[in-house]
Amino acid sequence: MASLEASLAEYLQLKMPDAAEVRVDQLEQIFGGTSRQTYRFRLTYVAAGESVERRLILRHDPSASLIDTDRRIEFAAYRAFSNTPVPDVLWLEDEARHLGSPFLSVSR
Repeated sequence: MASLEASLAEYLQLKMPDAAEVRVDQLEQIFGGTSRQTYRFRLTYVAAGESVERRLILRHDPSASLIDTDRRIEFAAYRAFSNTPVPDVLWLEDEARHLGSPFLSVSR
């Protein structure tokens, strides 16, 4: 089975088909949340011949949670606050096939 970093890089390559050399590294869990497992990571890729680096957050559904929140509502709430200090939401994924459970990703 692929690592979370490798699976996430594969997924992001699907979401960014024009990007090359898509890599995910420096993945580390941020502890404290109860509704989602939260990770920070670095995404690097090449777009239009330029190297790009972004620091992102992954909010991954755990196998069991004390608080069940709807990820679509969370995604919409982040999106409603675009152009504010709230992080930008990038992707919402309802299918578990990519990372083992649904997730969303935001910039940090």
